[in-house]
Amino acid sequence: MNTIVASFAATVGHAAAAIPYRTDSAVPRGALVWAVLVTLVVLGAIVGGLLLARRYGWLRLWTGGSRIVTQGTAIWRVTARVRLSATARAYVLENKESSYLVIESSQYLAVQQQPRATGEKHAREG
Repeated sequence: MNTIVASFAATVGHAAAAIPYRTDSAVPRGALVWAVLVTLVVLGAIVGGLLLARRYGWLRLWTGGSRIVTQGTAIWRVTARVRLSATARAYVLENKESSYLVIESSQYLAVQQQPRATGEKHAREG
């Protein structure tokens, strides 16, 4: 058993030098900067396109936002929208004949018909 340990120790003592670590980078610096720059430009274009699509209402089909609802000949429009709390929102819906205040929450829904005031009457009252 001593001969095995002695022969192993002799072999280790005469072992070749270790392989040195790589000193240069695997990816050249210019290529890395170029890849990061292209990634940032593409990401910026995607975010900008999504913001533009949101502004013009092109995403409403996928996001479930409010749309113009056609019921017979009446066209309902959301003219005002207010977030009252984390779960409650208030909307003003109008068509040619009437206006409604709709308050929705996760637990209730309230609808109240609003009187239609012309612009001049409303300005005098306020």
